Amino acid sequence: MNMNHIINMIIRQIMNRVIRKGIDSGMNAGSNMMSKRRGKQPPQGEIDDYGNPTGRDNRR
Repeated sequence: MNMNHIINMIIRQIMNRVIRKGIDSGMNAGSNMMSKRRGKQPPQGEIDDYGNPTGRDNRR
């Protein structure tokens, strides 16, 4: 093996680690953002599945 081949192997390993670490951190950030979004639920009993108000006197 010549020196150029060894340097290329080392650079390839380092870049793979950096890219994997970046992808993992991006996926974690996206997962955290989605879990925060899912955590916010609308008030229960306010609006049904069809958008109609519930939990109050429906006479008008």
